[in-house]
Amino acid sequence: MEEKRETKPEETSDSAARRPASAATPKPTDELKGAPLYLRWLAILCAIMAAFCLGVFIIGYKDPSIGRVATFVALAIACPALLYLSKKPPRH
Repeated sequence: MEEKRETKPEETSDSAARRPASAATPKPTDELKGAPLYLRWLAILCAIMAAFCLGVFIIGYKDPSIGRVATFVALAIACPALLYLSKKPPRH
């Protein structure tokens, strides 16, 4: 069996030692740069799913049930809410 050797914190990563201190701790704004785009895509996806759900009701493929109507209502509420959040300026 191989022996496990103990590593010191400074030996764990050579790349961490070469990085400047500013790069070691990411700013919160750096982590959230893609959040508005993600929220916009999520809102578009909710709108497409709500339209599909409504189309299923209109065509008569499935009858409206409590679960199906609740799903449509949730998607219809989520779409504008996500669009609002995507356009809202980030808090600092």
